[in-house]
Amino acid sequence: MIYNPFETTKTPGKGVGLGLHIVYDLVTKNGGQIWWERKTGMTQFIVRLPDKV
Repeated sequence: MIYNPFETTKTPGKGVGLGLHIVYDLVTKNGGQIWWERKTGMTQFIVRLPDKV
């Protein structure tokens, strides 16, 4: 799954693959949703957070 920690396509030594995992964790712990859509030539991530009063 792309949200797993240490999941990366970078070459060794160029990153550890934690960024998307951290975002996923923060979004879901706050009751939000995150998903991705592949568009022509790009991947788009959508984040939806609930209104908090």
